[in-house]
Amino acid sequence: SCSKDELERALHYLKNETEIELGSLLRQDFQGLHNELLLRIGEHYQQVFNGLSILASFASSDDPYQGPREITSPELMADYLQPKLLGILA
Repeated sequence: SCSKDELERALHYLKNETEIELGSLLRQDFQGLHNELLLRIGEHYQQVFNGLSILASFASSDDPYQGPREITSPELMADYLQPKLLGILA
């Protein structure tokens, strides 16, 4: 478990080491990352929330969520996740 700042530093370290833009690195398995985080939301709510917030900030322009990229409240997180969860159920 780590803070949002520690997670951001770790992601930026990966970017520097791989020389791949962070958004590209995350998009390689964007849905897989979402799924892994959501599996752990009950056990580690704040860490998962922070991770999903970071993923949202790197979402592509064709992402179904078109709200604010900085997600700071449970309501915004629900709006961000809704189209993704509906896609799973469909």
